Amino acid sequence: VSTQSTGDNKVPPRPQPPPQPQSTGALPPMTPQQYSAQQSQIRRQYDPQTGQYRLVRGTGEIIEQIVSKSQHQQLNKMATFADGQYFQQQTNNSLNRRY
Repeated sequence: VSTQSTGDNKVPPRPQPPPQPQSTGALPPMTPQQYSAQQSQIRRQYDPQTGQYRLVRGTGEIIEQIVSKSQHQQLNKMATFADGQYFQQQTNNSLNRRY
């Protein structure tokens, strides 16, 4: 692309953005207010290994849920079923690799 310049109509070169500093991965220390704000965030997250939803705090900490006895029994059945499915899948995969 060529540009023609005629006396007064010169366009100044576009300024280049300053180079971005390389991130070292280190984070600055959190203030107590930032820490408490992060800890107060609780979300419900699906765990594909167990097939259940878990409560997860902002930092990734798993929080136990208080549930009724019937809910506990239902969760236990689901977890046992998921464990059996996983074991069966792993067993079938290892058998298929042998033959």
